[in-house]
Amino acid sequence: KLISYVSAHGPLTIGSLLAAMPQYDRPQLWRTLGWLIKLGIVGASYT
Repeated sequence: KLISYVSAHGPLTIGSLLAAMPQYDRPQLWRTLGWLIKLGIVGASYT
């Protein structure tokens, strides 16, 4: 569900993603996003 949400909504901030998915445990969502970035499934922007 997380990957499909990101795919459908394009570039998102972490804050907007957390707000859109309140059912997820925040620490778990952070870990999941970290792994998705490491695996190259989602991109990270530091600008």
